[in-house]
Amino acid sequence: MTLHIAITLILSGMVATACSNPPLRTKNLGKEGFILDPNPNPVPGEGDLNPNSTAALFATAFPRLSHTQYLNSVRDLLLLKAVPTGIILLPDPQGSVFQNDGKNEVTSDLRFNYEEAADQMGAKIAGDAALMKLLIPATAPASGPARAQAIVEPLARRAYRRAPTTAELSVLVNFFNSAPKIYADATANGIQAVISTLMQSPYFIYRIELGTVQEGDFARLSAIEVASRLSYGAWNSGPDDELLAAAISGSLLKPDVLKAQATRLLKDPRAADSLDYFHIKGFGVEDYRNIAKNTKLIPDWANIGDAPYNEAKAFVHDVAVVQGKGLTELMTAPYTFANAASAPLYGAKSVTGTGMTKITLDPTQRAGFFTQIGYLSKNASLSDSLLIRRGAHLVEKFLCPEVLLAPPPVPSGPEKEGKTQRERTNAKTGPGTCGNACHTNMLNPPGFALESFDAAGRWRTTELNGAPIDPTGSFSFGKSTVEFTGAVEFIKGLVKHPEIHRCYVKHAIEYLYARKVTGSDASIIEDLTTKSMSGMATRDIFTALLSDPNLVTRRPNQETP
Repeated sequence: MTLHIAITLILSGMVATACSNPPLRTKNLGKEGFILDPNPNPVPGEGDLNPNSTAALFATAFPRLSHTQYLNSVRDLLLLKAVPTGIILLPDPQGSVFQNDGKNEVTSDLRFNYEEAADQMGAKIAGDAALMKLLIPATAPASGPARAQAIVEPLARRAYRRAPTTAELSVLVNFFNSAPKIYADATANGIQAVISTLMQSPYFIYRIELGTVQEGDFARLSAIEVASRLSYGAWNSGPDDELLAAAISGSLLKPDVLKAQATRLLKDPRAADSLDYFHIKGFGVEDYRNIAKNTKLIPDWANIGDAPYNEAKAFVHDVAVVQGKGLTELMTAPYTFANAASAPLYGAKSVTGTGMTKITLDPTQRAGFFTQIGYLSKNASLSDSLLIRRGAHLVEKFLCPEVLLAPPPVPSGPEKEGKTQRERTNAKTGPGTCGNACHTNMLNPPGFALESFDAAGRWRTTELNGAPIDPTGSFSFGKSTVEFTGAVEFIKGLVKHPEIHRCYVKHAIEYLYARKVTGSDASIIEDLTTKSMSGMATRDIFTALLSDPNLVTRRPNQETP
C-alpha cells in the first residue's frame, strides 16, 4: 500500500482535491473533502473557521502557489538547505507573467503530481536520520503521547502558515500515532505520514484569503493572511517564526510593525531569490535559452549555449541584489557578464571558462539590458535584426501601453524596395502608411536605435548588404519625447522620463500583490515612479509596497476566477 493511499483511507478530507477552480469557501474536512459554505472566516490570529462570519464573498480568494513558491515552501517546511530536486510538476500556465495571480488550477494530473511529491519527500525524510533530526525539537519528549504533538505542531504551523486548530492538531497527532500500525518505526513513519499529509493539504497548496470585514468595496485581510502575502512577496515562500508570531498576536496589522517586518524580510538573504525572480520573469529572461542563429553567418554563436540567459541572470542579480540599485542602473550600466563563448560577441577576447565574468563595455556603444546579446538576439531572426520586433517588445513589456499592441500590418501589394531595413520598414509602416499612427513615433524608433546590433547582438555600422545604418530618430510615448543619435543616447534619454519607471513599479505591484494594478494604487505608483527616477533601489521599492496599506486589503477584481 502506498502512503498516499493510506492517507486517503485514513484522512480523505485532508488532501487537496482536483478542481478546475479552487473552492470558494470551506466548512469542514469530512469524508467528501471540502464542503462549500457561504460564510466561514478565520478568526484573526488563530485561523479557525468561523461559521458566523459575514465577510464579503467577492473578497475571497484561493490562489494556488506557483511551482516556484511550492518548491520553496517544501524546502522551508522540511528545513532543507536547498530546494528539493526530482519533484515533477506539470508546468504552470503562462497567462500570467509571474504565475502567482490566483489563476493557477489544480487539475487531476497536477493533483497526482502533488501526491507523488508528498510521498517522495515523506519517504526521503524518514529514510535520512540527519534530515529527520531537524524536524524533531530538542525539547520533544523521548516517548509518550506528548512526543507526537511536539513534533507535529511546528510542522503543521509551517505548512498551514498559521497555528493549527485544536481539531486539526488532534487529527494529525492521531495519524502520527497510527503510522506504526502500517509501518514499523514509530517516529520515522509517523513523520513520513504527517509530511505526506501536510504537503497535500489545501492549506499548504493554496494561499487562502477569506478576509475579516467588508469596508466599502474592499475587505480587510487577517493578520495571518497578510503574513503570507508579505512572505511570498519578499521570499516567494511562507512566513518564518518571527513573522508568524507577529501575525498570531495580531500586531502585524499595526503599520509600524508591518513596515519593520517588510524591511527585515527584504534585508534577509532569502529576498535575493525574489528580486531575481521578479526580473527574470518580468524582463522575459527565461526566453534567452536555446536561441538559434545561422552559425555559417555567425560562427561565434556555435557554442553559445545558455550564455545569453546566464548573462542576463547574473547581471540583474549583480545590480539589484549585490549592488542594491534600481531600474536606471539596469538600463544604463556600461558592463555585463560573459564567458569564453559569449565574450567575442562583445569584442572581449580575454575571458576564459564557462562561468560568467563581469566585463566592462564600450560606453559609447552599450548601455544596460537592451544592448545585451540576450535581448538583441531573441528579438532578431536567424540572420538579421528584426527592427519592429525589438521596438514593439520594448514598448509592450517595458512601457506598459494602455492599448495592447497589434501585429505589424502586412502590405497587400508588392514589397517596396529599400537598401536598408529602416527604409523597408518605413515603406510598410512609416509616414503615409496605415501603420503611421503607432509605428512612426512609437514602435519603429526603438528599433532604429538598436539597429547598430546584428542578429547576435554584435556591434555593427553596416547591414549585411553593406548599406550604412542610420540609428538616429525621435521617439514619442505618452507625454515624453526622446531625440537620439544611437542606442546609448536613446536609452539614457528614456530613463529620464517617467513612463519606463511607472511601468516598472506597476510590474512590482503585480508581482508582490499577486494581482493586476487597480485605481487604488495610483498614489503609490506615482510616488515610487518619482523615487525610481531618482535612483531608488528595487529592494526599497519592494519594501515600500510590502508595507503599504494596500497589502492588507482585497478588492472585487482580485477575486480568483
